[in-house]
Amino acid sequence: MNPKRNYLIFIGKGHPYTFNGGYDRLLRNDLVSTTSAITNEPIEIEKGALCAFTELQEDLHEKGLRIELCGAYQPKHRESDPVEYPYCCEHHTGLLLDITIDGSDDPEEANQVTEKILRESLADHGFINRYPAGKEGSTGFSADPYKIRFVGSSEIAHQIMDSNLCLEEYLKNYATSK
Repeated sequence: MNPKRNYLIFIGKGHPYTFNGGYDRLLRNDLVSTTSAITNEPIEIEKGALCAFTELQEDLHEKGLRIELCGAYQPKHRESDPVEYPYCCEHHTGLLLDITIDGSDDPEEANQVTEKILRESLADHGFINRYPAGKEGSTGFSADPYKIRFVGSSEIAHQIMDSNLCLEEYLKNYATSK
């Protein structure tokens, strides 16, 4: 992990990525390439997030669950919804990962046991479910167990997950407690 990286950088609806150079310049140095499990195309990811994901993947494999990476970093010119929410995609950070579970990217196909195992393991490796169920009002996005976010440490991830918070709520509480 890069000690200069702000793993709690926030991008969301109404809070666009500014591309002011500081974070973006550091990120370019910390992106590494891997392959999408869905498309077999090259994708980039922040190297600390990739190391943590590999450890998460190995841990889950020992528990009988197979997860794969299918998406991560998106440069600013690949904005997913440029008209309605320009530059509001956390994929710009290289820290938001799209995953598949046992080869499925459809939440309806994942059973409750699979989701429970995943949810319990994420924080141990510094990840949170970026768009948890019941937090749509705070995140502005539908629940999605297939989008996980690297927050830099298991301590912070556990604070978020164990408190049943989404990233927006955690950052709001964290900012007001300082």
